[in-house]
Amino acid sequence: MVDRTAVGFLNTRRANRVAWERPVSIVAPVLASGRSINVSATGILVSVPQDPFLEVGVRVAVAIPHMDGHATLTLRGNVVRVEHHADDVRVAINLE
Repeated sequence: MVDRTAVGFLNTRRANRVAWERPVSIVAPVLASGRSINVSATGILVSVPQDPFLEVGVRVAVAIPHMDGHATLTLRGNVVRVEHHADDVRVAINLE
């Protein structure tokens, strides 16, 4: 596991991240419900409880329900990182 907080870690992010916890779902090519961890102008990090068996480079669609529950925003992008943790699997998605 790479420690992104370690001294000397080269940050390759293209945009600043903002902590943002909301229910989200990966809806293609697999179905996996989870929560966002953070977002930026170029991507989103999603935590899901079980391994969705996605690989880097796979094109995905992520559904984000509006807070009022009346609409859902669906975004598309590519998986750029998959991290397996003890309690969840984190999927980093570069949005288009």
